[in-house]
Amino acid sequence: MQRTIEAVERSTTASFGLWPWVELARRHDIDIERACAAAEIEISQLRQPFARWSQRTCNQIAQFACDTFGSDAAMSAALTVEAGHFQLLELLVRTAPTVGDGLRIGCWFFPLLHDGERIVHERLASGAHAITWTPPSDYTVHHAYVELTFGVTMLGIRREARCEYASATEVSFRRAPAQDTSLYERVLGCRPRFEMHEDRMVLDRRVAALGMVRCNAAVHEQARILAHDLIKNDET
Repeated sequence: MQRTIEAVERSTTASFGLWPWVELARRHDIDIERACAAAEIEISQLRQPFARWSQRTCNQIAQFACDTFGSDAAMSAALTVEAGHFQLLELLVRTAPTVGDGLRIGCWFFPLLHDGERIVHERLASGAHAITWTPPSDYTVHHAYVELTFGVTMLGIRREARCEYASATEVSFRRAPAQDTSLYERVLGCRPRFEMHEDRMVLDRRVAALGMVRCNAAVHEQARILAHDLIKNDET
């Protein structure tokens, strides 16, 4: 029990992982102080650009968003994210050669966003690419973060590959069913299945093979070196 308490209080999530929820509240004219109160933090703390937040705080903010905006709040939050929001992690993905390469590198360097969670990338025999959210064993991450990650990924693919038709072919969530899936279908491009045994998104080989319009090998390599060093320093 003590291990679980310590784990959930450990700083896990980079500050820019919280901002989609803050922006969602702002766009709906919700007092940001209410969201901060729900998470038991001061509004001034949100302005710390390189802070990492405990999983307990992150879960409370996500639950506030779901209580306030509905069970599809993560999809609404994903739609608020603008290009460049996820900084170095986003730079790594957008400068990769293809969507599939971007998925692989994004999963590898996901600790830049969340420390303790893993997203596993795999290339299937069909040529499709899949990403699977692997939850930590000693604490719970709110399901809205899983959904936000998948939603931001899919919207980013459409933007960075300049392909509006790009969609996931299959999405599954472990959470209970949402009351309305229309916004999920708009963001992800397919109707997700709920109450499944894993959180997983699959892109077919045509989407995975799409080229990234900002592909840049030199920038990508420099970003990769920097990201590797940042993660290594966090571990020491």
